[in-house]
Amino acid sequence: MVNRDWKGYEIDFDATDPVSTAECYIVSINYANCNWNTGHGGGGGPGGPGGPGKSCDFKTVIFPSYQVVKINGEFVTYKVTGIGTGSTLLNFGDYMDIVIPETVTTIGDGAFGYNITGVSFSGEDNIVSIGSQAFIGLLGSSFTFGTKLKTIGTSAFQGSRLNSVVFPEGSNIDSIGQYAFAYCYYLTKVHFSDSTVTTIDAYAFVGNSNITSADFTNTKIDSIGECAFYQNSLSGTIDLRNSGITSIGSQAFYGQYNNSELIIDIPDTVDYIGSQFVTGCSGKVTVNFYGITEEEAHAKFASDYDTIWSSNTTFNYGL
Repeated sequence: MVNRDWKGYEIDFDATDPVSTAECYIVSINYANCNWNTGHGGGGGPGGPGGPGKSCDFKTVIFPSYQVVKINGEFVTYKVTGIGTGSTLLNFGDYMDIVIPETVTTIGDGAFGYNITGVSFSGEDNIVSIGSQAFIGLLGSSFTFGTKLKTIGTSAFQGSRLNSVVFPEGSNIDSIGQYAFAYCYYLTKVHFSDSTVTTIDAYAFVGNSNITSADFTNTKIDSIGECAFYQNSLSGTIDLRNSGITSIGSQAFYGQYNNSELIIDIPDTVDYIGSQFVTGCSGKVTVNFYGITEEEAHAKFASDYDTIWSSNTTFNYGL
């Protein structure tokens, strides 16, 4: 596969050493560099990419499914299952779309940065892991999350321009890391319904004042970390009754800028609720506790979990 811009510049993909598995040898793309020995230059000027007088103009970069490596004088083809190993891959230009092949299962830490305008997949989305800061500052408005996804790392999409985060029916996610979707100012909704999420970590969706909806319908979830939805604008109903949830962290739903009523239904499976978990909201809030009395809740949870800074929050018990 050859990526070539209109000036004739090409991209060289460098891979990690092959790793043996039970099925095959696999490699990860470590770097993607512009080959300045190809093409006819022009434009860039002193200090531009590739040196004086050189610049490239890639609008889309398509990553390869296989990498050919010469070993002992023979060329061997390896399957590419990973992209990125801890440093930004595309540092030779700005504002590119990327296409990820169907063979890839892992996006490494810091793989892509602020110059990515869109992400698409050449085949079925088989991504299992998205590393820390993998798509930090993503300029694209959408991203496809597949059912095989298990982990999203710290700050993976922090500061991105995503409009929505939708996990498809049947998803089974182990963890959504700290700050994973923090400060995404274009984000308006989060959709977990008909999926399983073990942990939404601390600050995962903090500072997203335009999020008005979080759908947990038929969702299985173990814990929501502290400040996970801090200063969003959630309204409507967050129904956790059949989720099996055991822990809600301090200030998890703190400071909602809600114009309409926010209702949170909490089951008796919850063992821990942190301090001020729903304090300081601008609009009406109703918290319904199922299968637990007020006395039991006060004995079980943080002493100030029900701190009220205004008269618009209601706690109902023993439902």
